[in-house]
Amino acid sequence: MPQLERLTYYPGQRLDAVDLNLESGYELSVRRLLNQGLFSPGVVAGLEVTKSAARQVTVAPGLALDARGRELYLSDALPLAVPNQKPAGGGDSYYLVITYNETKVPASNGACGPSDGAKAYSHIREAPQLSFTADWPNPKLCSDTFPDLNCGIVLATVALDNSCQIASIDTGVRQYSFPTHSSQVHEAAFEGEKDVAPGEPKRLFFHVRGGAPSAVSLYLRGAPFSKLYYKELGQHTHGLTNILTTNETAAINIDHTHDTTKVTSGDQNAIHHHTVHVANRGSHSWSGLGPALSGQSFDSIVNTWGTDWIGDEALHDPAAKKDEDKSVFAPHQHDVPSAVTTASSKANAPQHQHTFGAGVADLASGATDVVARTKDGALAYTTIGDLQVKLDNIDITESILRQIGWTAPLGGTTFNSDAGTGGVDLLRLPPVAGQPAPPVINEGQHILEFVINSGSGGKLLYNLYVE
Repeated sequence: MPQLERLTYYPGQRLDAVDLNLESGYELSVRRLLNQGLFSPGVVAGLEVTKSAARQVTVAPGLALDARGRELYLSDALPLAVPNQKPAGGGDSYYLVITYNETKVPASNGACGPSDGAKAYSHIREAPQLSFTADWPNPKLCSDTFPDLNCGIVLATVALDNSCQIASIDTGVRQYSFPTHSSQVHEAAFEGEKDVAPGEPKRLFFHVRGGAPSAVSLYLRGAPFSKLYYKELGQHTHGLTNILTTNETAAINIDHTHDTTKVTSGDQNAIHHHTVHVANRGSHSWSGLGPALSGQSFDSIVNTWGTDWIGDEALHDPAAKKDEDKSVFAPHQHDVPSAVTTASSKANAPQHQHTFGAGVADLASGATDVVARTKDGALAYTTIGDLQVKLDNIDITESILRQIGWTAPLGGTTFNSDAGTGGVDLLRLPPVAGQPAPPVINEGQHILEFVINSGSGGKLLYNLYVE
């Protein structure tokens, strides 16, 4: 900061040019220091940009303040021709900036001049300069020399067509001056970390209170993804179809029981037959056999006689009696026990397999509302590869890269180290041609969003300072 010194007066004091310049210099320095401390660089009033010809713009009268607190006062409308070629670095657009400039006005010829013969200047005329540049001004590099493009205030972006005529004028990028007194803004500092991955963006809400901030600085760096997340498994399934086969051939007990209800034939006079094998033990009179068996059970008949086939002789031909299958015809009934058990037996089991058809409801494990990442060959998340940053839903990634001078994405070795991006001034992000202008951070709520569209996820460390 400049050293401040001013005159003090006393009777009979002799004043010369040095003394008077000291007095005016004191007033100028104090005013500029106040401008620099109380207001941000930008347009105060006027300075609208319009197209006045195919290859010419005109800037209206107005006032702006630069980063050194100097007033950029344009008293009259000023035309300016566009460059006759597109930017050397590519693209179609230039930034139109206004910078501080002054010229010394020579003194009129007089009878008395400097004793050393040097040219005398009677006053200084402040006349700001308009320029086109392909680079966004960096106020951190603004110097006391003039004109200095890094001290410039952006008024508009002017795009050229293939014939180098004006295609469009975008005034949405222009910088405005606003109060920055620290007693108005509630200072805030945020520090934290967020795990980000493809499909898993994270957001940071912050609020500016008490007025417009003079600085909003963002620091970003990456770190390895925590292995803690892999200790809790998401919902998944196991397929078990046709995978269990046995070669066992040992005997297996297959005893079993059939339960029945005790029943009795409903019609005792039903005519039917049973085929019975009997051995003929001799010749008996068939005509006398029937009455002799009356009232006996079938088992006692076979055990006692067992010599012929039995039945009503009126229904059969006695000449057909032989040692062969015979049919028994008689009205009778069968009693069936209520439970019948098969005889004990065992059999050898051949080689076989069991098929298990299991679904999510049977075999699912882990958290029930999350499906585990199951892509074949998918590796665990490590560090951030390509980070996208949004401010109030506007992508500011390219603006950040331009401000910090990176050509690579927000990722890689430098990003995933303690160095990270360094400080990013969110109030002075350079615009990118063809993209929406970075939003202005004023009093109220704002949202930073961190997105990974491809590549690996990782841990994001951040610091945000509002001043």
